[in-house]
Formats: sequence, structure tokens, C-alpha cells
Amino acid sequence: MRTLVTLPSVLAAFTVVISCIFPEMPTVIPKVTFVDVNCTYDGTPVPNGQSSTPEGECKNMTCINGNLKIEECRQISSKDSNCTLTNGTEATFPLCCPSLYCE
Repeated sequence: MRTLVTLPSVLAAFTVVISCIFPEMPTVIPKVTFVDVNCTYDGTPVPNGQSSTPEGECKNMTCINGNLKIEECRQISSKDSNCTLTNGTEATFPLCCPSLYCE
């Protein structure tokens, strides 16, 4: 799983490091303004803070401050002849992912 590091947290950490190295320097954190925090996937808008499942695809997308997090089905396979790969049973992620059933 990826860790999302936001610009404000990076600036705060940078400020702490700088103030330890140069304690006499005044600390100024610039105001960060996000111009467009919404996301787009294949021409489809994904509003900030919301999740979406693209039509016809088995994945979940979440937009966080302009960064699009995409979750997809894991790759599964088996060489066991007693196992069967079946399609997902639902239209939404992760229930749309294939499953492996073994007898």
C-alpha cells in the first residue's frame, strides 16, 4: 500500500529541519493553495474526496487532493486441476474481482 504524503506535511517537516539548522532564522511557511484538487480518469471527472468505479471496469478510484488512487483486482492463478477461476458476482469493486475456488 502506498503512503500519501501531502505538500503541507512536507513543508512542515522541512521547516522543522531548517529551524534546527538555523535557529536564528524566522520560520515562514508559505500558504499552499490547491488550484484543482479534482481528478480525471480517461476523461471522466472524479471529484476530490470521492470514490468511483469506471463503467465496464473492475477497479475503484479515489481522488485525494488531485492524486488519483486506483485499486485493482490482484492477479490470481492456479495450476491445481481442482481449482476453478470464476468471475466476480457483483458490479462494484472488490466484489467484481475473479475468485479462485478449489475443491
